[in-house]
Amino acid sequence: MLRLEPTMRVPLLALLAALSAPPCQRWNPELCDDIRPCGGGRICGPPEADGRRRCVPADGGWSACTSSAECPEELPLCGAGLALCRACQPGEDAACRERNPRLPRCLGPRCVECLPGADSIQSGDCPPGAPVCDRGSASCRPCRLHAECRSGVCVKDDRTAPPGLSRGMCVPEDQVLVIDQTACNDLGPVFCTPAVALSRMDRGHRHLVFRRTARNMEVLLSELDVGLNEPQRGIDLHLIGPLSDGPPDQLQEMPPVTIGGIRARRGFIVWPRTRVTIEGFFIAGAQIGLDCIGDQAVPTEVRLVRSLLGDNRTAVSLKNGCRLELRESWLGRRPPQGRFRGIHGNRLALEVLSSDFDIENSVLCGNGAADSFGGIRIVGLGGRPLSTVVNTTFFAQAGRAAAGGRFYTDLVCEGTQDRLAVLNSLFLHGPDDPLPADGYVSPACGPHLHALGSDDPQLGAQPTVLLPPGQGAGFRDVAALDLRLAGEGEGPAQQALRSGGLPAVTVRGVPVAAPPADMDGRPRPSGRLAIGAYEPVQ
Repeated sequence: MLRLEPTMRVPLLALLAALSAPPCQRWNPELCDDIRPCGGGRICGPPEADGRRRCVPADGGWSACTSSAECPEELPLCGAGLALCRACQPGEDAACRERNPRLPRCLGPRCVECLPGADSIQSGDCPPGAPVCDRGSASCRPCRLHAECRSGVCVKDDRTAPPGLSRGMCVPEDQVLVIDQTACNDLGPVFCTPAVALSRMDRGHRHLVFRRTARNMEVLLSELDVGLNEPQRGIDLHLIGPLSDGPPDQLQEMPPVTIGGIRARRGFIVWPRTRVTIEGFFIAGAQIGLDCIGDQAVPTEVRLVRSLLGDNRTAVSLKNGCRLELRESWLGRRPPQGRFRGIHGNRLALEVLSSDFDIENSVLCGNGAADSFGGIRIVGLGGRPLSTVVNTTFFAQAGRAAAGGRFYTDLVCEGTQDRLAVLNSLFLHGPDDPLPADGYVSPACGPHLHALGSDDPQLGAQPTVLLPPGQGAGFRDVAALDLRLAGEGEGPAQQALRSGGLPAVTVRGVPVAAPPADMDGRPRPSGRLAIGAYEPVQ
């Protein structure tokens, strides 16, 4: 047997290993990297799924570059040493900022204006004039909802804007007072007691957010004085409740704040010479849900927006020169969906005593009782040239009021009121309710009634009804239409109500226009539009 000396063993083992190794492979000219570039006018593409890079045509969608400024938005950065545009990677905000200061953040593969969260909310990446980082576009935009702002207050219109702010901006947190009984201190700015928080409102704190209250706190949530203190007079106050960011009838859970609840007490009391917006509240079970006490010498102005009032003896009372603007609100019983289905109607929806009002995109539903009129009772108007009811739906008021020896269900005036205009409004009776004895609107409410409609074929000959006789059969089952005229092929009555509205009229020299969107925020057409609070869902 051959014996190997120790000095010969290592070279021999190396030789055997070399003989057993796989043969060398030539470099594939279709592959490339930083050491082996491509030829023939081609460039080295980005890494693929297998980790390798392949040569691609220079004009085949890959962009050669000498700096990131030359790269397109979808591949915004120029790769170091590769001369090829590529996607940005997490942590490359500085490279994005250097490329374009207006798109300083990386949200791969693109450079974007801001980094959105799970929802569109106020972002430190965004400027005050466009404070919200939009979840879909990763760009900054004005706020649209209160919930988008850290303070809980978005300036949705110029009426509620503090000095120095405008529509679409978020009100700074140090200018907002909050009621939250789960985490509060009556020294503020998060208060336990609504009365204390209301008393602290002033020029520097015009906004009060009702965030959450404990159960069984009805005593603290009634008789809420607004504008009682002299420092609150002459400034625009803003009260914000949990219904403020959407149609009040769409809520799927009971709100964390309810105003009222005690039959012998009022909900909100607005005192003379006050200007206030009350937005997004559920007001129920009170003697008067909103009681506005005016001053004939100095205007007292109340805006009630996106609120639901039910089961009150009187939902809203206007006295002695108060001016009301009621928008996107529901007064009465059981919207056809949502958590409010079991809410009862108010005994009276609106009482007007020497005051003025404008109502639009609202619903009055099932108010009154067998022995009590439940609609709008106008004892006298105030000093303004005109009060208006525009694109409002009246549905199944239970009571009847006598006027001039006849009975009416929805709008009753004591004494002739020629400074009232009603436009594009819809008067419906429920499937189980009796038809009104004589009509929906008493003749004393004046001659300025335009584009009104009804599902009642018996009223076809009345001048206040749009439809000719016998064309109301298509609307007998109002509940099935969900008050939004959503069905198709329901007959000529539905088609008439779909397109019977007027964009605008002029009454006593005052233009009265339909609102640009309906109660759900759906845009209204510029030409012929639907009657009532809702545009049809196609």
